Amino acid sequence: MVAQETAGYRLIPFPTIQQYGYRHMLIENEVLTILGDKAKEWIKTLKKQGFKTEPAFGRLLGLEGNYYEQLLDFETWDKDQLERHLSTISLEGL
Repeated sequence: MVAQETAGYRLIPFPTIQQYGYRHMLIENEVLTILGDKAKEWIKTLKKQGFKTEPAFGRLLGLEGNYYEQLLDFETWDKDQLERHLSTISLEGL
């Protein structure tokens, strides 16, 4: 990969699969696939209220602190672990 100079900053590209945005997207997709339509609608509602994606997922998942970093913690979990954790989330009242 070749570094580029833009507005005085040196940009060094790295593969998409290593970028936080892509990694968050994979985790968020897995969460929504497991939790289903009610969770999808809840996230959409929060986004319409002005929440960014990661903080919306942080609220859904009951995370505290840095949602961006905490979402990445789920990368180390296998599907069974994630499903067990998500089964503890009540979607009632969402």
